[in-house]
Formats: sequence, structure tokens, C-alpha cells
Amino acid sequence: MKQTIKFGVALTILITCLGWAQTELTDGLVAYWPLDEIKETGITPDATPNTNDLFAVGPPSLVTGIRGKAVSLNGIDQYLYLQYVVDQGKGLPIYKARYFTISMWVKATGATQAAERTLFAETWSGGNNPLFRLSTDNVAAAAARTNVLSVRIRNNNNNTFIGNTAYAFADQGRSTLMPFDGNWHHVVWVAHDKTARLYVDGELDPREFKNIWLPEPGDVAVQNRGLTLDTLTLGATMQPAGTANYLNGIIDEVAIWERALTPEEIDRVRTNGIPTPISPQRPSFAVVYPPVGNTNLLVGEFFALQALAGGTHPRTYRWCKNGVPMDDLIETNEWGEITNAPIVGATSNILAFTNLQTSDSGAYSVIVSNDYGMITSSPVYLLVSVTSPQAPSLTNGQISYWPLDTIQGITTPDVVRGYDMLLYNMGETNLVPGKWGNAMKFYTNAIGMLTRTHAPGDALPINQYPEFTVSVWLKAPGVNNANGTVSGSGSGRRFFTECRNDATQPTFSLANGDNNSTPRGPVQKLRAFIRNDNNQNNADAGASGTDAYDDTWHHVVYRQRWVGGALPIVQANWFIDGVKDDPTVVANNPISPRLPLSPQNTSIGGQYRAGSYGFQFIGLIDDVAVWNRALSEEEIMWLSTNAVPPAPPVLPPLAITSFKGDFARVVSGDNLRLSWVVSPHISSAGTG
Repeated sequence: MKQTIKFGVALTILITCLGWAQTELTDGLVAYWPLDEIKETGITPDATPNTNDLFAVGPPSLVTGIRGKAVSLNGIDQYLYLQYVVDQGKGLPIYKARYFTISMWVKATGATQAAERTLFAETWSGGNNPLFRLSTDNVAAAAARTNVLSVRIRNNNNNTFIGNTAYAFADQGRSTLMPFDGNWHHVVWVAHDKTARLYVDGELDPREFKNIWLPEPGDVAVQNRGLTLDTLTLGATMQPAGTANYLNGIIDEVAIWERALTPEEIDRVRTNGIPTPISPQRPSFAVVYPPVGNTNLLVGEFFALQALAGGTHPRTYRWCKNGVPMDDLIETNEWGEITNAPIVGATSNILAFTNLQTSDSGAYSVIVSNDYGMITSSPVYLLVSVTSPQAPSLTNGQISYWPLDTIQGITTPDVVRGYDMLLYNMGETNLVPGKWGNAMKFYTNAIGMLTRTHAPGDALPINQYPEFTVSVWLKAPGVNNANGTVSGSGSGRRFFTECRNDATQPTFSLANGDNNSTPRGPVQKLRAFIRNDNNQNNADAGASGTDAYDDTWHHVVYRQRWVGGALPIVQANWFIDGVKDDPTVVANNPISPRLPLSPQNTSIGGQYRAGSYGFQFIGLIDDVAVWNRALSEEEIMWLSTNAVPPAPPVLPPLAITSFKGDFARVVSGDNLRLSWVVSPHISSAGTG
């Protein structure tokens, strides 16, 4: 089956759906360790032709397993491992397959062991940062530890995507089901690109594990953006700093696939095991990643395609453009020297376009071969444009729009979803003529702002989306103190923030420069400060090259995108009065967003963080809107001369957001007036 996926007007892809149908359970099988024997050499063999044999350290003892024998680990010094050379025909690391499955039987008690006893791990012999690990509970306090499964994924830049136990608000990466209760359980981890699911004894765990893959900004060195992995372990974590996190338990029937098994296949593995012997296989499938990707792909940008395939390793790859192998497109002179631009990855599983041009438009496919046959993927059609397209409507993807024209009780309404902003130390005197209708005025030395704390499942905070846009009109003086003055130790006056009520990180802050150092910008510039869940930040980046805090009206847009396709980079830009800002004109550094972020509130005109209000804006703010997509440059230019067109209302469930009486206490016979604030979309309210 084929499906068409449109990248606006700039990029169109036709691709075989990644939900590929398989007829053989062994299709895409990279390794299968029955764990029935440990040879005198210390090897426990891989039953596939890929020969990913494991070496047993200790060695562990063999005991009765689910099928045949199993490996019993003492939790002290026993484990199994394999170190390999990446891209040398092993199909490892499995994490790089994006869509993959890890299946095993385990018998262990998690709650009575130390935290994070390793079930399965991939690490790097060259450093301690990169890590992909499935383990027992990661809770440090023994009394709070249970029998859940935990996952931890950390990249070369020491950025933990999931499984961050340093901060209570971060995604701990803990399952709901409890496979470590001292009995045999079938545990299966299925990764679907950026998300994963867990199955225990065929039952799907209720939670979806997110942030399995995350990009870094472009200023992070290329070698630090991903996970470099060359070591696989069972029962312990092996790193240059030493081997640790030993598991006390029994493991049996371990297998990994470079594709996502279906629930039916998982049940077959659990019930019947994996049939042997396993014969060498020709490439059984070949698809091109990403199946969905960046909108508004433009000339000059970076983009990459990745071949995902099955079949016995080693394999070779040959990319084609319009049906012609791309290595044949390389031109050489009579001495064999390449005379045209080299094609990066023409014969590898990653095809990279380092500087997209309109001439790169065309149909791309990949030929995957091994000693037993070959297969050609369906084509992917790339269309690269000079300018970004206009989306069908500015209401498309619009999450919230606060016109700031009215006050209703103690809130100012969101006319799209009813995510009304609560007025903190503000009222009717703050409502003044603005750029479009009315605006909110934020006064000197006044601790006032608009804020909303979101509920689980809400469409905000806007930082929950990979790509998003924030649009606002500002009229503000260039100051960095609450009293309206400028000093060398002041802080930027925030106009839009997303933070947590219970912690100082993460922080997403859009403000002016703090005037403390050149990279952070003088007070007339814009500055985005972003601190992620891991307390990493862009401290000396994010200032604009153009002034926006000069006490005149300016349209300001913050736009965040994921670019790069199979090798993604998170990218953000300022737009001031419709023009894309260039921070380098004054030697400022690009914004450099840091992920992941798990905020829980949104504020306008200040910052509500860790239970404290601060960094109040001074000046006027009008017409604030957010989208869960990256607006095109043409859309942003249009907004610089027009008010936001509101999307059709998405009515929320009726909720009373505030309820109070005249007095804290009353006695029989007293008169009492009750008042409440409800959704602004309610046309009338009754009494009861």
C-alpha cells in the first residue's frame, strides 16, 4: 500500500507505509539468543546468520528456563556482552533502527534490588554519556521502589530524553505494569520512531513512552547530537567508567528485530518462541524514512533520508535519483578525480543533502542488497522550493488566541479553546487601546501578569509540540529592571513564558536582552532563554539582531522547527515586523532551543515559576496567538500587518474555574452572594 504525504508545497513524499506487513516472524530479526549454552570459549551463540554472539562474564550459570536453559545472574559480577564495529554488518546498535523490537523472558524481583538493575543496554566504549537501557525501577529510595520497568535514554551531549530521575517533574520513564515480581514474565519493548510501547505477557502497558528520539540545536557539535553506541549488554551496564547495575535474576529467549512487531507477532513469540534453524534471508523489505517530515523545506537547508530494511547482514545500499543510481551521477576526469560535488551517502543507509537546491528535486529510492538477493524501495518524491508556501489558512493548527480586548471576571479569554488567562494583580485599569482593539498594559513596579496552569491532556503548553509558533504585538521600552531602569545586573522583561509551578526548570522565556553580556543582547533586543528538564540552557544565545524594545509597536514571532529529516536538528528564529531576524549582524548567537521541556503553565507579561511571580513585563501587549506548527514566512509577513484571524472555537468541557462567596463563614439567616467564573463560550448560566 502506498500513501501520499504532503510537505506543504515545498516537499512531497510518496512512500511505502512503515506499518509494513510481514509474513515471516524472522523477517528483520537481527539476533536471537536462546541462552541454552555457554561454550568453553565463554560464547553464547546467536541463532541467526548475523553471528551476533554474546560473551559471558562470570560466567553466569545455566538453569531451567522457559524453553530449554536460561542464564542465571547473581547481581554481583555476571553479565553477557557484545562489542562491535558500527556499520560492519552486525545490524547493531538496534536503537539506530528507529523501528525495533526487544523481546525476552525474565524472572527477577525489582523492588528488593538496588535501582536500575539492567535488563538490556546499549552503550559506547568511547564515553559514558550515550545510553539506552531497559531496567528495573529507577527510584532511588528503596522504600519507594516497586516492580515496574524503567527506561533511560541519554545522548552524547549528556541530555537525558527519558528516564531523568534527578527532577521529580521530568519523565521518569517508568511503566505501569510490573514485570519484576519474582515470576516469569515475557517483556517486549517496541519502538516506533519517537515513541515506544511495552508489552508484558502480551498485555499492552497503558502508558506511551515518548521522547525516544530528540534533536539537538545546530550549535551542538555534530558528534554530540545523537547516541554513539557500540556495546550491547544483558544483565549489566558496561561503560568506560566501569561495569555496574548488575541484575539478580534469570533471563531467557532474548531476541531483537529491526522492525516493530505487531501485537499478533508478539503473542506468537510468547506462545511458541522463535522457530529454528534460521536460514539466511534476502532483503525482505526496504522503506525510506521519514514517512512524514519537515514542512517548508527550502533551498540551502539540510535534509537526510534513511533506508530501513530487513534481511541478513551485511547489506549494501545504493541510492537512486529518478531511477538512476546516484553513484553513477558522480563525474570524474581522466585521472579518476571527482569533478562534481560529492553525493554524501550515495552508497550508505543515510543519504544527506547538506545544502538543498532546487536541482535536488526528484524521485529517490534505495536498492538494498546482500549475498542472497536485493530489493528496491518505493520512490520518495522531493520538491525543493526557493520560498516557503502559504498554508491553506492561518486558522490551521491554531491552538489558542488571546485578543486581550476584554476582561471577563478575573480572566481574559482565549477565543479558540477557552484556555482563559487568569489576571494576577491586574484589572480593568490594565485594559487600554492597543494595536488591534484593546491591549493589556503592564505597569512599572507592578507585580501583575496573565497566567494559566494547564491540566493533563490540555492542548497547552505549546512546548509539548515538536514545532510551534508564538505571535505577539509589543510596545515596550528597553529596560531590564522592574522600576523601569537599565542596569548591568538586570533581567529581561518577559512577554511570554512557559514554566512549572513546582520547579525552576524547565524554563521557556521570551523577553528582551538582560544587558549582562554581549551574547545575551542589550535591552533593546529580543532574547529567548530556554532551560530544559535536565537543567541545560542556552545562556549565551538567543538574542536578536534587530531592536524590538524601543517603545513603538512591533510584531514579534518566535518560530521553532525540526529540520533535517532522518538527522533532525531543532531550529528557532525570531521574526520582527515580518522579517526573519539575523542575530549574527551584531555577533549574537542563534537561539539554540534545548529539549526536552515539560512545563505546566503559560504566562503573558511575566513568569510564574516554582510558586513565584517575577520578571514582569513593562509596556503594552496585544493579540497573542500560538500554533502547533511552524508558520511559513509568508504567513508571518501577513500577520505583521493584520490581526490574527481566530480559528473556529473548540469548545472545552464546562468547568467552573473560580467559585467564591462574600464571606468566609456565615450563620443561619445571613444573606450570601455566590459568584463563579465559567467558560466564556457559555451563553447563559442558571441557578441551582
